[in-house]
Amino acid sequence: MNKGVTAKILEKLSEGAEVSAALFVTIMTSGYGASYSKLQNNFDKIVSGQNQNTDVLRKKQNFYLILSKLKREGFITNKDHKWSITAGGKEKLSKLLERLPRHRYIKEADSSVKIVIFDIPEKEQKKRSWLRRRLLELGFKILQKSVWMGKVKLPEEFLEDLREYNIFKYVDIFAVTKGGSLREIN
Repeated sequence: MNKGVTAKILEKLSEGAEVSAALFVTIMTSGYGASYSKLQNNFDKIVSGQNQNTDVLRKKQNFYLILSKLKREGFITNKDHKWSITAGGKEKLSKLLERLPRHRYIKEADSSVKIVIFDIPEKEQKKRSWLRRRLLELGFKILQKSVWMGKVKLPEEFLEDLREYNIFKYVDIFAVTKGGSLREIN
């Protein structure tokens, strides 16, 4: 089971949110960046049974399988048709959220080229993958697996997360003010 999905379900349950298959399917089928009205419209169709194509049914079934597995493992309970997180689920959630920062950083252009070079040990592979995803989200382009370049300001929160997750020591960041032989970056 995807640890990100597990973390999200446990997190929402810990906040006291009622999780339903209709809401899950609505989010999964509406597409990234869907407007509130599109989400509401899709949700209404799913709840009323108007949207019962095979993809929706498969996603609904997968959602129930995830809930069933979390219940079997003792992370959630279902009393009076209300799902809630258990103490074990809170502990699991805490461990899942501890592993990597969850920040989404604000992307801001910069006039100087930033080069980020890193050499994160193999035992920290998840942190290395996290760093690559964040650099990509910020608008950096890969030159080599561990060498990235972009005309982007690095948010202070990003630098704090590098320190907090103990990988800052493996990362070198350079600001280039003269292009030299660097290719043009858009």
